[in-house]
Amino acid sequence: MSRMPPKPGERIDRSTSVEFSFDGKKITAHEGDTVGSALYAAGQRTFSRSFKYHRRRGLMCCAGQCPNCLVAVDGAPGIRACTRTLDEFSFPSGHTLHSVAFSLILTVYYPMFALFVWPFTILIAVSRIVLGLHYPSDVIVGALIGAITAAVSFNLL
Repeated sequence: MSRMPPKPGERIDRSTSVEFSFDGKKITAHEGDTVGSALYAAGQRTFSRSFKYHRRRGLMCCAGQCPNCLVAVDGAPGIRACTRTLDEFSFPSGHTLHSVAFSLILTVYYPMFALFVWPFTILIAVSRIVLGLHYPSDVIVGALIGAITAAVSFNLL
């Protein structure tokens, strides 16, 4: 494992370990690591290949400006490994939370919009799962929190 020495004010918490898998291998990293820095520290030097000759491409800019470090994270392709941190959690689904809260409030005050807004809300919730951005539990909890938030807002108004 090749790592730079600790620096004051760094974003990486070296006391906390995080595990993830890459190409079927378990990788141990630190909380706050980007996907790219964790893979590089674990010895991974090839992140993509050129289109024409399939030449190896590694980390180049580490700032999200080059196309060399595009990887798939949790099934979502095209994520820049050099900018995506490992501790970006997706629980609960914020899109579902807000769409359920909005739909519930809108249909209480304007019931005629229910036919339009609830299918749209269901499509948002299902799309989060289909795109691989959330687990079903993330979406269900997001919907519950959204419904509770809307119900609480009715009591405040």
